[in-house]
Amino acid sequence: MKAILLQCEYLGDKYNNIKNKYAILIYSMIAQEVILYKKSDIPDDAFNQTLRELSDDYLSKHLGFINRFYAKKNDSEWLLFVFFNTLENAHDCIEDYKNWDKAHNLLDKIKDNGLKFNHYEMFEPII
Repeated sequence: MKAILLQCEYLGDKYNNIKNKYAILIYSMIAQEVILYKKSDIPDDAFNQTLRELSDDYLSKHLGFINRFYAKKNDSEWLLFVFFNTLENAHDCIEDYKNWDKAHNLLDKIKDNGLKFNHYEMFEPII
């Protein structure tokens, strides 16, 4: 388990009454941000259905999967956030995607080079 010591003045309302200026942050999970650039000729409802299929048929069955949500930022940019137990689980999910039999359903609906990935380690404060 990973943990770091954080010096802080304020941790939000939940911890407002604490006099100690230090908190221990315990590693919680990996958040994988996937930025998808949808082709302009693809209707939103079709793209939404494809993301649902991706979630139900691929992501939720992947080792280390915790949860996911997706959102539309504008007409072409969509965000998918997937939470995994480890960074290795997140990387494996990306690598294994090429072998998923329905990968073309999503790839056909996004622009060339229309996928970007970022990973974030998430921590929870423990006082």
